[in-house]
Amino acid sequence: MDRNIRKISSYLSRIIPDEYRISEQLVGAANYFIDSYFSKLNEYTSKLVRNNKHLPNDLDAAIKELWLGCEIHKAISINRSYPVFSRSLNAWAFIKLFRQYSGPSATYDIIPFLDEYEWKDLLKSSNKYCTQYEQMNVSYDELATMPIYGTFFIRDITTQAKLVVSIDLCYRSMECEFTVLANSHGQYNAEKFLNDLQISMISNDIYFKKCLSFNKDYLDFDTIIDTNWDEIILGSEIKKYIIDNSIGILDRMEQLSSIGMCPNQNIILISPPGMAKTMMFRAISNELDCKATRIWCTGKSISNPEHVTSLFQAARSLAPCIVFIEDMDLFGGERTLVYRDSSVLNEFLAQLDGTQRNSGIVIMASTNDVGAMDEALINRPGRFNIKIEIPYPDIDDRKKMLSKFLKMYNAYPDSTLTKDSFDNVIALMSGFTGDYVKEVAKQTIIRATNEGRNRNGRVLFTSDDLNIAGEHVIKNFQIGQKVRHHHDVSIEGSGQFDISQ
Repeated sequence: MDRNIRKISSYLSRIIPDEYRISEQLVGAANYFIDSYFSKLNEYTSKLVRNNKHLPNDLDAAIKELWLGCEIHKAISINRSYPVFSRSLNAWAFIKLFRQYSGPSATYDIIPFLDEYEWKDLLKSSNKYCTQYEQMNVSYDELATMPIYGTFFIRDITTQAKLVVSIDLCYRSMECEFTVLANSHGQYNAEKFLNDLQISMISNDIYFKKCLSFNKDYLDFDTIIDTNWDEIILGSEIKKYIIDNSIGILDRMEQLSSIGMCPNQNIILISPPGMAKTMMFRAISNELDCKATRIWCTGKSISNPEHVTSLFQAARSLAPCIVFIEDMDLFGGERTLVYRDSSVLNEFLAQLDGTQRNSGIVIMASTNDVGAMDEALINRPGRFNIKIEIPYPDIDDRKKMLSKFLKMYNAYPDSTLTKDSFDNVIALMSGFTGDYVKEVAKQTIIRATNEGRNRNGRVLFTSDDLNIAGEHVIKNFQIGQKVRHHHDVSIEGSGQFDISQ
């Protein structure tokens, strides 16, 4: 038995950087932890052999008993569960408790006790923690050795109390489970460790007030294009209304709470595509940087009721928080339609006005098709009671947009462009969204460049460039409308429901 253990230990210690694409420093750490495991086994089996005793059937349990100084069935056991989305947070908070990682000011010593398969899995999957590495500003080697799961011998440096901590990820229940074992007199020590962990989780929270993306139960760090309100051409009254009911709610949480009001809000922006809804989300996210957690998701990233539950759990635990949901009509459509699964929407409605308060949470959604939304979601107070319809840009807005887009590409008119010709193109764009106005600017610049009027990064465009670009964009729009009409008629004629209605 002893020879076999040494043989396995020798095999496992041959972890090399090329095998897992890790550094020599991490290889040394991994081999040290593996060796410590087999060293414990060797020590224990040697002791049994000297005492002429048989090896126990459960060596792991026997070693835990040796460490705790009591039989395993007499040990105190305390369990805690955490949402699985924060398992990286728990791992980071866990590692910060120990002197080996945090220096002499830490409270505990740790001796890892992982089996060979867990270590190899951990090393192979270490690349997925690169994002946290960027956020936490720690070395890759330190991050890759984070104790994601396993069993650990722990000693309280102050009291010398010994504990065994097991961390398990339960993907079925979507929870991260901590189990703390102490000897029969160690109830206080076990509870103290979990309290210290809770404090560490708060002080080392890697998600709080960060910009995150949510996709089917998983949170990840995200980077959003910096956008300011000055870049968005929109009426000042609408801007103020949006800001007051999003940023204003989170900025004044304490004041609202002091008068007994739950500081939350649900807003939906309504418009056809290309009306800068996403830009508005970005502007709000940018303004809330370092003030609140921002979670981004789309209708596609929420495909079953469990995803809805996880999203709201994350928002509540990371409040103050704003959740951006783009294209909510993908799951918030009318439930009476035969083909639609309503379970996701039902759970979403339950989370909006269920038993748990959504204090400090703003849900900000968008839709391109409000007519397809379920009545209970849109027209019931307390759900999306703030509905903001983004208007088509008027003639002044279109002038500002076209001038802005042309300057953005460093394009300037020559002497042929008169005010009347400019206004004529603007008038032709009546009823068009900002994306179409931007396309006019783009086509103008492409034509001027093809005509040889793009020199040293500066584009000189003519009246003809602008007029022809406007005509092309309008013609393309008309072709698109014909295709859409043909598609609607085809579906109606096939005996299916009429999308155009």
